[in-house]
Amino acid sequence: MLNRGPHIVFVLLLLSGLTACCQTPTPARIMNLPPPITLAEQRRHLAEWQAQLPRVKATTVTAGVKFEYRDDQGHDQSQNAEGSLMLRSQDDRTDVLLRGKAFDQPVFEAGRNNSTWWFIVRLDTKTAWIGNPQQPLTWEAGAPGGSASILRADIVPDLLGLTGLNYTSARTPPRTAVMKVDDEKGTNNVLILEPSPSGPVHLAREIIIDRFTGNVIAVQLYNNDGVVMVRSELSDYKPVSVADNLVGARELPSFPRRVVVTYPAQHLTISLQFEDVTVPANISDGVFSTPPFEKEGLKIVPSD
Repeated sequence: MLNRGPHIVFVLLLLSGLTACCQTPTPARIMNLPPPITLAEQRRHLAEWQAQLPRVKATTVTAGVKFEYRDDQGHDQSQNAEGSLMLRSQDDRTDVLLRGKAFDQPVFEAGRNNSTWWFIVRLDTKTAWIGNPQQPLTWEAGAPGGSASILRADIVPDLLGLTGLNYTSARTPPRTAVMKVDDEKGTNNVLILEPSPSGPVHLAREIIIDRFTGNVIAVQLYNNDGVVMVRSELSDYKPVSVADNLVGARELPSFPRRVVVTYPAQHLTISLQFEDVTVPANISDGVFSTPPFEKEGLKIVPSD
């Protein structure tokens, strides 16, 4: 039985949503690099891909989630599970529902809708952590803590590269994007900058795109001091299945079948292998409804 409480189970949560990353290109590959594009072009390419995935249903292969962690005694451990993910983008937000089970028993649930994000441990502690989706993450480097020490479902779209980059001056706080073109690694690195509560601008998120394929191959989330708090690596892109009424003239969008999410401060790594990924015609509102925590006998812990 796992003994790390939410810090381990939340790992499973990322089932859903989130491979071996960026290998340095060989000299021959570097010689054949596509010409660089502008930030505006890169943003357009990302937006076109994201628009092709307005809804996603994904399930892992059997035991397709492997999470590795360090227990309270400092020993490295690993466990396998399976999970499912549902995403729905609308109204400038993405609703999320992640579920995991082991030995046919529900283990956790993480979700996000317009009013609430939640993370539920259904075994042992039977606890629900809840909060406001507009509430900022509290990153604490070097030790578990804050709302980043459990899985907030609203960061899953970020980790999958599905969060839009169309920031405006009306956004609070305002955010900007810049890009670094890395010829040595063959990538475009889009950097998302935002003000800290105290005022100074800091790097909040980095999206790394492979220049040969155009695929997002890694995403990094940073704290205010520039420390990587969460990193996702995405690979094995394959076309998804799309509902008949959504099929158009363009080729089907691709989605990563392998995702690795790492929380360095928590010594947690989650590897996911998705098997079935579809873009359904619709996902009903009820799927993302806030659970009746008290009726389910869950202990409620409001997020700080």
